[in-house]
Amino acid sequence: MKKIGRCVVSLCALLCIAPLPADAENIDVIVMVDITWSLHDSFPDIEQYLLGTLLTDVLHNGDTFHLLWFSDHPETMITEMVAGPETRNEIRSRLQGLVNLQWPFGKYTDLVSAIDYLISFTGNRSGDNQKLIILITDGIHDPPPGKDVPQNLEALTETFLRQAEEIKRHGWSLHILKTTPESADRQGQADVFFKSLEEGADAVVTPYDTERKEDLLPEATGFARIRFPADLGEVGRRFVIPFTVENQQKKPLTLTVRRILYEDTNIAASPATVTAPAEGTVNLRTEVELPAGFPEGQRIITLRLEFENGDRVIGDTG
Repeated sequence: MKKIGRCVVSLCALLCIAPLPADAENIDVIVMVDITWSLHDSFPDIEQYLLGTLLTDVLHNGDTFHLLWFSDHPETMITEMVAGPETRNEIRSRLQGLVNLQWPFGKYTDLVSAIDYLISFTGNRSGDNQKLIILITDGIHDPPPGKDVPQNLEALTETFLRQAEEIKRHGWSLHILKTTPESADRQGQADVFFKSLEEGADAVVTPYDTERKEDLLPEATGFARIRFPADLGEVGRRFVIPFTVENQQKKPLTLTVRRILYEDTNIAASPATVTAPAEGTVNLRTEVELPAGFPEGQRIITLRLEFENGDRVIGDTG
């Protein structure tokens, strides 16, 4: 077989951009952001590495993106169905505009009212779509004066547990990105909030780490990540791509790569299925064949992976 000299494969387009299978389910992604001052400096990175990438590289056409925010009161800012590039660009532009927000509501934080609002908002959405909730907060409850709120930590804990049970009862997937409070003396109160949601709603709590920004999306959503080899070395027209699948979930995950697209041509020899252990990794070896006439020499190419049932998977070059 004629060899292609040193084919370097850089999969710079992330996954699931290809059309959804007809029977695939759409999802509602509901992001609720604490816009108090403690999050102000972190928001540009959160917008870039979590919200922006989620919108442009993971969500399918037909999914719906919601952005809620709260400080002394909650509000709905964005509710849009993803319909194509124009919709994605419009939503992304509005997200980027938040970076320049003066954050005028940052003095108080009514976390109890925010979670009640989130529960009501999510409950009013169509029951047909899976719900993924991403909550971004430091966990501090500091309502404005005169607000009727729990008077002590015990009562506040009971309130958070009640809210957590309501979330769990509906079966919504809740992921919390935990930011650092401005005031260290309130860390105990924040711990009560996060523990209540972890225990009562099976929430996944991820600390925001400025040194690991690139991991925000998989860790804050629970989506699996598939790592692409950066350099395949010297290959022929038919060869095997060794992927690595990282499962973020606390249960095993089975994925089937249905097609691998190069310039809209499926180059996968056959579908490939693999089961990743809970919070573990597994190798996925997929045989591909480049189209006839593919030029020799060192090249960088872009591939897109299409998964069975429209599974959401995040791509990353190794």
